Amino acid sequence: STLMLQAMTLCNSSKIWQSPDGGWRGSGDPVDVVTGILASELGFTKKHLRGTKLIHEFPFHAEEKRMSTVHRSKGKETVTVFLKGAVEEVLSCCTLVRCEGENQPLTKAWSDRVYHAVHEIASKGYLLIAYAVREELDFHDD
Repeated sequence: STLMLQAMTLCNSSKIWQSPDGGWRGSGDPVDVVTGILASELGFTKKHLRGTKLIHEFPFHAEEKRMSTVHRSKGKETVTVFLKGAVEEVLSCCTLVRCEGENQPLTKAWSDRVYHAVHEIASKGYLLIAYAVREELDFHDD
């Protein structure tokens, strides 16, 4: 989804660039580089989101296992917060889940479903990262 690609691009501290051979390269945290390159390959780069200004970054903390960034889009008074991190940490911050383009309450049944899928995928050795978005928040950066 567009929001996921925005989150992968904006909640990301890596530097991504296109090399002369047309491939994508990056520097920084390896996870950020991989997600930044994936978003770039799908057409979302920080260059394409120039109208979005970073207002504040809450850096990754090992204890919290998450980070977030606050952005304001050109012409808007409100901000959007992008959060990424360990699935259980991100999920603990959420009250809604987006399914098939619609927000639904994050019920225990949804949480159980997510945790089951996470356990299944992680047991195969994969690293999972969750993203969350909160739009239209008042935020004063003064």
